[in-house]
This record gives sequence, structure tokens and C-alpha cells, in this order.
Amino acid sequence: MKDKPHIQALKKDFAKKTHTYFSRSYKEKDYRNWLRFERCELINKWLDEIINLEQIVDVGCGPAILYPNALNRCDTYLAIDVVETNLNNICVSNDKIIAVQADIDTFSWSFKSPPPLVVSQGCLEYTEYPVQNVKKIINAL
Repeated sequence: MKDKPHIQALKKDFAKKTHTYFSRSYKEKDYRNWLRFERCELINKWLDEIINLEQIVDVGCGPAILYPNALNRCDTYLAIDVVETNLNNICVSNDKIIAVQADIDTFSWSFKSPPPLVVSQGCLEYTEYPVQNVKKIINAL
């Protein structure tokens, strides 16, 4: 995968960040990350209503703060993010987790069978082609 300049910039930025950044941004709720937490709480509320899915696809998973709850709801949790640092925060020792480092603009949405659930906490607005990516997700479903 050849990285575009904005992807290279994201990778450099996240490479500089430490676990302190992830703790501050994803664990400690305050005014700077309020929307991220609200999205997460809403998705987790919906996940609480779901059981026994074949697969959950988490688009732009970040450090995959949804995966503990999502993992209990499915056979396979597919975590997709462009930033390797984010994926490193996922417990990949579990056979149910598939971590994929990919640029969503170029990600192949071909699955053997359609995923029953795709979640995203807010990455599509940062992609080069957000409308086309939403259409890809709809077609995958």
C-alpha cells in the first residue's frame, strides 16, 4: 500500500504519541474528547442488544476501545485502522481478533459473506472519499 501524504502525516503524528496520549484521549472523558466518548457509549449501548454475530467490522477502530464489548458479541472482530500504533493497543493474542492496517479509501470490501454489522466511531469524515466509502460499506452489508 502506497501511503498518500495525509496518511504519512497521520502515521508520523501517531508514532510520536505514547500510551499517555491514548489514556488521555480514550480513557479519561473531558471536554476535548466528549464526542468520541458519546459515540462509543452509543455504539456500546447498541452492542449490548446484540449477540451471536458471525463478524463485526470496526472501521477506523483507533485503539479499538469497542473491542472488549464487541468481542463478546461475535465470532470474529475485524479491526481496521490506518495507524499501526492504534492496532498495537489491541490484544491480538485472541483468535477472534483480526487486525488490519489499511487506508479505508483503498480497502477491499470483498468478504466471503456480508458482515452483519459494521461500526465506525468517526473515521469516514477524515478520508479522502467519505461518500464513496459509505457506499462501499453499504454494498458490503
